[in-house]
Amino acid sequence: MDNLFGMTFERWRKALKENHYRIDPPYWGRAFKLTTITMYTSRQLKTRFYPYQDAVAAADPPTPTFVLGHWRSGTTLLHNLLSMDERWGSPTVFDTMNPFVFLSISGEMLRAQRDALKRKRAMDNVEFDPLSPGEDEFALGKISLRSPYIGWSFPKNEAHWDRFITFRDATEQEINEWKEGFLWFLKALHVKYGKPMLLKSPPHTGRIRLILELFPDARFIAIHRHPYQVYRSTRHFYETALPQGYLQTPEEGAIHQGILRRYEEMHQVFFEDRVLIPKDNLHELSFEDLVEDPIREVEKIYEAVGLDGFAAMLPKLEQFVEEKHRNYKRNPDTPLPDAVKAEIAERWHRSFEEWGYEV
Repeated sequence: MDNLFGMTFERWRKALKENHYRIDPPYWGRAFKLTTITMYTSRQLKTRFYPYQDAVAAADPPTPTFVLGHWRSGTTLLHNLLSMDERWGSPTVFDTMNPFVFLSISGEMLRAQRDALKRKRAMDNVEFDPLSPGEDEFALGKISLRSPYIGWSFPKNEAHWDRFITFRDATEQEINEWKEGFLWFLKALHVKYGKPMLLKSPPHTGRIRLILELFPDARFIAIHRHPYQVYRSTRHFYETALPQGYLQTPEEGAIHQGILRRYEEMHQVFFEDRVLIPKDNLHELSFEDLVEDPIREVEKIYEAVGLDGFAAMLPKLEQFVEEKHRNYKRNPDTPLPDAVKAEIAERWHRSFEEWGYEV
């Protein structure tokens, strides 16, 4: 339930209202637990955030750099590699899970509890570390509610929440709620880190137009992966990780069709809107190339988008690759049925064409 833990009671009540208070009976206990936790978070917000509210309101964060890519395309690996450059700041997993109180929790307190909080992610073998770079989308969902991640818990109403991948069908009020929440979180991060932020969120892949409205000179680093592998890994993610946060049981066939639709909609908008990015502010790379030679691919990113300082961060990058990346064991591949491959090839055909993947 990481997508809902950390929101306030007021936002939890609003999320329930937008889902018509529909919770399936097997999850009533989970909903009660969430209600209790969100009430506690609301009380904590009033006391823990108070000392920082003036600093947050006055903060003027610099333009972030954005890591883009569909879920399970290698965004976490890319984010971790780039975060070796200490000139950037990245929200930690803890920050994104607790966007309303993270400023009041010291690094020393978190480091003291780090080993107890570490675990392996349910969908892969990546270590869950509260101090590792986190995905800002989790925070944005809790702050603004304008995120597809709320729909992970309400799969019978996922179409309502999936609108916030691209915001093409969102109202002006919903767009403004997202923008206000995004800027508030960036300001809070700036108070904590005082650095330009490196942000990673798969849904941002469909939000280039909105991001450029806020940050016209933003840089984007977009990673892609063979569509069959993306489908296979995303399906595994939906079947292993998401049930831990269900408040509704998805309908028969909803997972398969949802994966196809979200990928299709996200990339249609990405291909349309990437032309809006200023020259030399976008670099695209493949997951396959990144895995094969991560150091060279990171160097190419620096060259492509005009970043300096690669030599300075190289020793730390090499250490990360040696200690974390080389020994990482991926989940074994399972063959996709021919009918599923045919459907993917038909509906995601532009990705195959754009990036030269074999059908």
